[in-house]
Amino acid sequence: PASHFTLGLEAYLQATSPIRRYSDLVNQRQLKSTLSNYYSYSEEDIQQIIQRTEYTQNTARLVTRARKNYWIFKYIQDLGKHLLPALVLNHFPNNRLLIQIHDELPPLDEGAPPYPHLYECTIPYRGKDKIPQGTWISVYIGNIDPRAQTMEVSFATILEVQNLDCFRGKNS
Repeated sequence: PASHFTLGLEAYLQATSPIRRYSDLVNQRQLKSTLSNYYSYSEEDIQQIIQRTEYTQNTARLVTRARKNYWIFKYIQDLGKHLLPALVLNHFPNNRLLIQIHDELPPLDEGAPPYPHLYECTIPYRGKDKIPQGTWISVYIGNIDPRAQTMEVSFATILEVQNLDCFRGKNS
């Protein structure tokens, strides 16, 4: 077991899906054997299992992320737009912006649910003034290669209230 920061627990183990994750099956076996005063795995066995399963789980996460990014890049490419709206999440001291790229601007309704974004990345910013968090900007989308998972993104302009309408709706 490891600690769980969010739950504030010193010991925590995951054992909810033994069909999908071998480590969950091992955890369930260990829990069952501990409750019956019998240890089914030695500490050495557990260390070997951890090494094998961590590699497999990390590889699966990388493949999942790559597949998701491929389709996001493909979607952005298929939009055929060269300018897209983006939300500034942070302005770093090294003149880089952390942004979320959207395919359109969210509705202005106060009670609207959080609006999903397409992609999050950092881009260079050469302007003099700091751009505050929550500012909408437009970004240029250059060459996109979904297979290589590369996309050229650069700052275009800060969006003012009067020119936001060009990014609203799918038909713009």
